Amino acid sequence: MTPDFRAARLEGLLACPDCGTSLPGAPTSCPTCARVFTWAGTVPVLHPKGSGSADAGQRFFMDEPGQMEQLRRRSPWLARLLELPDFTSPSRALPLCREWYRTHVAEGVPGEHVLNLGSGVHKQFANPGLINFDIAAHENVDVVGDGEHLPFRDAVFDGVVLDAVIEHLARPARVVAEVHRVLKPGGTVLAQVPFLYPFHAAPHDYQRYTPSGLAMLFETFDVIEVGTDRRPGRAVLEVVSAWAAGFSDNRSVSYALRWLTAWAWLPIKWLDPWLAKKARAEYVAASCSVLARKR
Repeated sequence: MTPDFRAARLEGLLACPDCGTSLPGAPTSCPTCARVFTWAGTVPVLHPKGSGSADAGQRFFMDEPGQMEQLRRRSPWLARLLELPDFTSPSRALPLCREWYRTHVAEGVPGEHVLNLGSGVHKQFANPGLINFDIAAHENVDVVGDGEHLPFRDAVFDGVVLDAVIEHLARPARVVAEVHRVLKPGGTVLAQVPFLYPFHAAPHDYQRYTPSGLAMLFETFDVIEVGTDRRPGRAVLEVVSAWAAGFSDNRSVSYALRWLTAWAWLPIKWLDPWLAKKARAEYVAASCSVLARKR
């Protein structure tokens, strides 16, 4: 993506993370507080002063990526061979969350701006209205910054998605308040978070949520839909494979144990479509989601 094309996509959206002054699509400094901004290639880096997320993001995504990520960069075919099996289902369990994600995130609505907050490296979409935001300038990001001080103007986004992000936030209520600020009135937020899931620092891991806890986090919004993924098989696969990895302190042996256990137990995943219809499916679920609208 060229600098000019990226600037055109960001025009009318950006603001200084320190003082809130509106910025052009290709900012170099803030006209109000004189803050000078850096760039990582064609990506504006808009961390607020004193933000610890800048160093954490640089270490996790750029300087010290995980072993599997390093292997993907060196030998993609070997990484595919050694990848853990996919425990997830091809679609989201909650129908309104599933439809909103498909329409507004994966495909896109003409004229909409949707913020993908905590975009990560691997989830890539062709949606031209999706703005990928993260704490480091990896290959799948449009703007770099800190979720507690989003470098965007008030009420500029039609939607915000936080897909497996909130568990990594030290102060999630602050980020949710920022999401509320940058959403247009009537704008929609979709958040998915773990419920029964192993520890996974990316770069940190702070909390888990029940549906009621997630609804409380978004209490300043009108909740449209909230619930678990109703897939107990996935939750068991995640926990059992992580449990197996704990039998060795050697990283290679630990991963081999996790890999073997994951593939051996994988058939229980296919029980989930049946178990999802049972009343107690919500008691053992890997994740929860909420779809909410700004009042």
